[in-house]
Amino acid sequence: MKEIQWIVSDLDGTLLNNQKQISQKNQKAIQWLFEQGIDFGIVSGRPVKTIYETLDFWQIKPYVRFIIGMNGAAFMDISTQEITYAPSLSLDVIQKIMNHFKGWDVCFQILDEKIRYTNRSTNSSIQYTTKCHEREVVTDLIEYSKKNRVLKWMIYCEPQMMEQVRKHANALNENQISAIQTDDCMLEFMSADIHKGSGLLKASKQLHLDLKTCLSLGDADNDVSMFNVTGYSFCVQNGTKLAKEKSKQVLPYTNEEDIIDKIVREYI
Repeated sequence: MKEIQWIVSDLDGTLLNNQKQISQKNQKAIQWLFEQGIDFGIVSGRPVKTIYETLDFWQIKPYVRFIIGMNGAAFMDISTQEITYAPSLSLDVIQKIMNHFKGWDVCFQILDEKIRYTNRSTNSSIQYTTKCHEREVVTDLIEYSKKNRVLKWMIYCEPQMMEQVRKHANALNENQISAIQTDDCMLEFMSADIHKGSGLLKASKQLHLDLKTCLSLGDADNDVSMFNVTGYSFCVQNGTKLAKEKSKQVLPYTNEEDIIDKIVREYI
């Protein structure tokens, strides 16, 4: 695959192992890409600032060219550290989602850097948030939304409830938004025209990179939109059914098996 000029990767479930770390082999592989003149970008559902601040801990900051965060709603060119944001979700849409799930045993969440503002916390939601190196703050989400940018609205539920939650979300008659499952316990609502694919389209224009020469890596339903716009798309073995179906190739490796190192050795 000598046409590949840049590689983009999802974080959770792809580049990061189950301990939310980047392995030494992946670190060295990303450095090698930089030395070969192959750009590397991160495309994640996490906030851009949080990712940027963690690059030093992961020891890859000098080798990352850009970050797309919040599932395409935020973009940072590392060289300038400037962040551009998509429009916020409207208060009307947020209220419709809350009313649609009224009485359901779920937690509504808004992610702002390393804080998940939530209407309620449970032991399992706190465990999940802690695993993501974030913390929960219980607050009035409507009042919060009146005063702050809300790029995505999240629902946390127990994994065994997810199928029901997804079906109920699909019954919401609202064309302005889309609902995407990003983990076995997380469903995220965003503006329908904002997704990882739209974030990559913006990155390609701003950085003058051809999407036909881009290799994308992911594991979840929210990675499908970037699979759709890149010349090469790989799904890891631990990926969702939809992600595997929509990627051009399913890798025989999981996120626990140094995925960037494997890509460099076998496909670059």
